[in-house]
Amino acid sequence: MAPVFLPELRKYDAHGRLLWWSALDGLSPVYLEEMPNGAIATGTPEEGYHGTVAVQADEDLNAVILQVAFVTRERRRRGEAPDISTYVFDLDGGAGSLMDGDLDTVRDLYPGGALLSARLPFPTLRVVSWGGDTERGAAGGAP
Repeated sequence: MAPVFLPELRKYDAHGRLLWWSALDGLSPVYLEEMPNGAIATGTPEEGYHGTVAVQADEDLNAVILQVAFVTRERRRRGEAPDISTYVFDLDGGAGSLMDGDLDTVRDLYPGGALLSARLPFPTLRVVSWGGDTERGAAGGAP
């Protein structure tokens, strides 16, 4: 999936046949334009754009977690982290929903939970189990 260029999520089988796709409405993607000479130009809307932060698929959980960030020039200039939106999609049919507007970046999924990270106010890893969570700072190393 690549919502930076095309705001949709697709699933293909092992033979390359499209099984389903889900459009992500309301996102401001980077736009592509084909020039007369065949070159491709890209650009961003003035108000900002959505870019992919993380995509994790887990067949045991039967889900895809997609995170996109809304990036603005002003927040980037001030060194602030972008707003992250987290979507969860069902692997079978592509049904999805917006789950959270302020979740740390999902780095990995496993049957018992997930590994999350945040870079502000300092780099942090957080292991979330489906029964609770554990936090580790940057000095703590990987779990």
